[in-house]
Amino acid sequence: MGSGGSQEAAYELKGPVKADTYHLVIDAVIIKPIDVTFDLIWRHGLTDTTLATWQQHFDPLPGADYDAQPNEYD
Repeated sequence: MGSGGSQEAAYELKGPVKADTYHLVIDAVIIKPIDVTFDLIWRHGLTDTTLATWQQHFDPLPGADYDAQPNEYD
């Protein structure tokens, strides 16, 4: 990836999703300190609508531990 890179994790919904508050669980293996910006995007046709954006700083786990670090957002 690198600085300024983007990575998408597209998911095709199986049915309608009503407007509400949702709980997201995201995890990653962190090997060096990094600041990440997350965008939750609704893609409909050729149009993207950003539903939420947040930033998070991550540091590697101590002791060269390569377990995924879970993070939860509402």
